[in-house]
Amino acid sequence: MVYMVCQNKARGEEAVSKIQSSTRNQTKCSLGGTYGMTELLLPLLEKS
Repeated sequence: MVYMVCQNKARGEEAVSKIQSSTRNQTKCSLGGTYGMTELLLPLLEKS
């Protein structure tokens, strides 16, 4: 599983594309805005 948090949307999408092409995995989730970031980071912080 790969978690990516990117400041630049275009560069993040480029990185996702490279990962997908090298792994043949087409799963993608895009979280925009503060609420989406909070929802993403809370479970990750709880695991650390």
